[in-house]
Amino acid sequence: MRINEAGEMRDLNIRIGEELKKHPEKRIFWFIYEGRKIWVKQTESVRNERWLRFARCACLVLGLGILQPGVNPNGKKALHFETGRLDRLARRGVGVPEVYASGDGWLALADCGARVSELVGRADVPFSQKEEMLSSGAEDLARLHALGLHHGRPALKDMMWDGTRVMLIDFEDGILIGLPREKRILRDVLLFVQSIFKEAGADADRLAETVFRVYAGRQPHYAARACTYFGRLDALYLFLKIFLRHTGSDLESVYRTLAFFRSGGDGR
Repeated sequence: MRINEAGEMRDLNIRIGEELKKHPEKRIFWFIYEGRKIWVKQTESVRNERWLRFARCACLVLGLGILQPGVNPNGKKALHFETGRLDRLARRGVGVPEVYASGDGWLALADCGARVSELVGRADVPFSQKEEMLSSGAEDLARLHALGLHHGRPALKDMMWDGTRVMLIDFEDGILIGLPREKRILRDVLLFVQSIFKEAGADADRLAETVFRVYAGRQPHYAARACTYFGRLDALYLFLKIFLRHTGSDLESVYRTLAFFRSGGDGR
């Protein structure tokens, strides 16, 4: 749906205003407008802001800036940043949802299907479809990196499947201090692969290997650099292996991801 006329835009904004009044506390909600599902995101209030800042400083002090959290404590600023970024990426051919409208503290987007994180963990979804979805996500991530840009948090929950291709969403996580372009991109690769190990269950090893091969086919330099850089995090790898890997799914998936890169990206 394209909003081209001033009258159409005015009517849509009026409707969005009505929906915002109905859902003042909802971070994300949807409604139907002229037969289309429209999603509205509102400003996120960041909890534990002190812990967020501490974690970022700790990563920088320890020389692990590439692992720092990327959440912007200023939710309104983050949403404004995302709005502009989506428009720019769409013009450059990256798969992102269409921005219908935006305002003070909100953003209205086209529906893009189901979350990839929900689909890859389902037993009733064929393995071939999971491969197709994640390969599409890898191609779009590679396309983004080819532009010299990074996502910030390309987890599977931030990818949507419309039945034919993946759309990248949630570009609010982009505040990375003291990181050059290459490390921002390598961080994307790390988070993408880690999310596969976290969400894909018994299929994770095969999917990670296949999808990383797709990414490497388009971005061989960054794929090789990811294996080299993350494969050398010996202290973190051993610490997770000995003490923390069994304390939760996040840390277990980080351990498996580091092991994956240490193997050269083939899971062996």
